[in-house]
Amino acid sequence: MTRPRYYIVIFWLVDIAGLAVAWRWLPTVTAQVALVIALAILIGFSLADIYEPLFFGTFAFTLLLINYLEIVRQFNPLLISLMTAGTVLIIGQAAEHYLTRREKSWRQISYWLILAFLIAQAQMLVSYWPVSMFNRTSILLVIFYGLWQMFRFQPDSSRLAWVAHFVYIGVAAIVIVGTIIWANYPQLLPF
Repeated sequence: MTRPRYYIVIFWLVDIAGLAVAWRWLPTVTAQVALVIALAILIGFSLADIYEPLFFGTFAFTLLLINYLEIVRQFNPLLISLMTAGTVLIIGQAAEHYLTRREKSWRQISYWLILAFLIAQAQMLVSYWPVSMFNRTSILLVIFYGLWQMFRFQPDSSRLAWVAHFVYIGVAAIVIVGTIIWANYPQLLPF
């Protein structure tokens, strides 16, 4: 069974739409170039039959679109939370089915439902934090990545894999939150 290529193109189109919407809100030309390079890398990975970065990138660009709707278009935070849950569920199921060749199971669907609920709750929490859509997307991506990888771990995984995973997530969270504080709240720098 070969993977149909048109599903990969759909993931590419979502990424390109996210980049197009965020383009005029990017603070500098360097940020624009960085996102174009990130998109090119995602497309390159998918052409090399490595699909996990494409899935994660599609989720990132979709979260950026959702946070754009909330901040720029002033959508209701509850509607944004529901959109986030639907996005996690739909993109997650599509990626699992079409990109990893896994058949649907009730256990897998329940994992994605739980993950969708948790990310929607995180979206609701960060919607009241006065930061940019890029900062919100970064925070949600760290939370999503941590939970997503935790669900993907097998019970027989080594302790070293678990420790390395949580150290990586912890460092990523510290760096992102530290950057947000450093950039948005300079009066808190001494702390």
